[in-house]
Amino acid sequence: MGPDALRHLFVAVFSHMREKLRKQTTMEEIGRAAREVLDNMRVEDGPVAWETADPVTILNSRWNDRVGRAARIVGHIARIEDTKQDLVEHPSGEAELVETAEIKISDADGDELGVLPVVGRALIEKLHDAHRAGALAEFLGIIVVVPVMPRGGRFLLHLVDVRPSTSAFDLIGATADERATAVALLGELRTRGETPMSYLREQLVEKLGIVAIEEAPHLGEGVEFATMQAVSTGYVGNAPARLHALVVGPPGHGKKLYGLAARVLNPVCREGSAVKVSAAGLVGASHRTADGWKSTPGLLPLASQGVLVVQDAHAWTPQKVAQIGPILQELMEDGEVRDSVAGGQKRVAETALLIDVNRKAQTAAGTTKASGEAAILGLLPFLSRLDTVIEIPVAPERAWDVGERMVRSLRQGGQTLNGQPWVREARLLVALLRDEHREIDTTAVEDELTETHRHFREQCRDMMTSNPTESCAIPVRLAINLKRFVLASARANDRSVATSEDVARAARFVGKKLDFMRGVRVTVSECPSGRRAASDDFWERRAGQEVSPAGTARAYAEETGQTPAVRTIQRELVRRGAANVGHGRWLLPPATTGLGGEP
Repeated sequence: MGPDALRHLFVAVFSHMREKLRKQTTMEEIGRAAREVLDNMRVEDGPVAWETADPVTILNSRWNDRVGRAARIVGHIARIEDTKQDLVEHPSGEAELVETAEIKISDADGDELGVLPVVGRALIEKLHDAHRAGALAEFLGIIVVVPVMPRGGRFLLHLVDVRPSTSAFDLIGATADERATAVALLGELRTRGETPMSYLREQLVEKLGIVAIEEAPHLGEGVEFATMQAVSTGYVGNAPARLHALVVGPPGHGKKLYGLAARVLNPVCREGSAVKVSAAGLVGASHRTADGWKSTPGLLPLASQGVLVVQDAHAWTPQKVAQIGPILQELMEDGEVRDSVAGGQKRVAETALLIDVNRKAQTAAGTTKASGEAAILGLLPFLSRLDTVIEIPVAPERAWDVGERMVRSLRQGGQTLNGQPWVREARLLVALLRDEHREIDTTAVEDELTETHRHFREQCRDMMTSNPTESCAIPVRLAINLKRFVLASARANDRSVATSEDVARAARFVGKKLDFMRGVRVTVSECPSGRRAASDDFWERRAGQEVSPAGTARAYAEETGQTPAVRTIQRELVRRGAANVGHGRWLLPPATTGLGGEP
């Protein structure tokens, strides 16, 4: 390490120890301990670099083997604490005023991993940017032994740099040995002529105890989709390539297995209860403090590069759908979400969605509940952005047969899914596929994709007539849906070049969405002129007001029954001559300027 790196290390150790040992020892003792750490570091070791750093985990590492070496770990920035100016006297006798802080980091499940000391304004600002984004980050540091620390705090990772996490291996904190194991497994599959998709299917069916998969085609589709969703990554044009699905079906027909498969395969998985989830819970919350706006990420940014599983979405009321619908739509379209309050943060959320729902007729039968359809199924802009909708048919006889076979197949378990070795192996294989096949060449199948898109055009003729406004958005969304599936299918089958097999699989899953949408009862007005009148009335009532795009989108949904994306509202604000006054606020012109029509 160079002199600057050693100086920062001394300041970090000194400041960290002073906070932890306040009133327990003297400043002289702390200074001696910090100098001892410095004396044990060798200048000739060279700079701390990403390329030479060991991938490690906080909780399961043999720190003794890595003292004095560079290490990199992956996690979320849970909190940034103790940011202050420190006057520190170096061993040379020189005094320096520096900015120091401590960050607390957590893993993908929110469990705290440890505390890292930070030195320098530039690095602290980078950490604040990463914290606001809410996505997983990669931390580069050097492991040191700190004397006279309280029990359990002997080892310290002095932070040197931070960057967004780009490797799927990094997302799961894979060690060098685990990465080598995954490479060996993929090599073995190639030798046997077996694809990762078929291997993972066998693992899921056996380990999760899935029975009657041949008699229930939707179960096989669920496993197939879960594999493609887990390996989906990157971008299609400007849209994230993550795959999103809605599973519709009666209770007891296997919807839960989709969620279990997603939990096994994805490097990051979050689960949300439909009855408890809120807009702030999905996006995050911002609040003003003496130091400015502070931000806490929600489920969607915390699950970035992974999946959010929501069960029983029929519990969402029309009011709740009006609130969260635009958030989900923005996620699928842009891969980001933002707080609704002024000064709220925009967060990266390249997160896949897996949502299951019962039809109201399946949950309200034999009760006095009001009739009608689940609110989420009437939200056409949401349905058209999904990549697939899988509807499970009601089959009572099959349900009884499956139950009977499960009596024999159910086994006692002593571990959660995360604690089982086969789950870790599956995630490592998924991570390897994502890292090894980042780019997929689709040149050879572009003509087939075009022909498939033309075929879907004919299937959508009835929708063009019944709902022309929404159907205008479908062609572009279908193109994205098809490309997402082609990329994920090739990757799941260990290919960097797409084939006709991938196009056929994409057409099958996207076709399921179109079949479902044609059978959905649309709950919004289908009269274009009626929608325009409602839109003009809405904006005229807000003439001269200061508004936020996200808040306006929610109000628009509540008043008109239509759920626009936040970006749509922003475009409308510009069209109507609103001025951006900063902090996410827009000032609409007064009515006399011709808002919504000539005065």
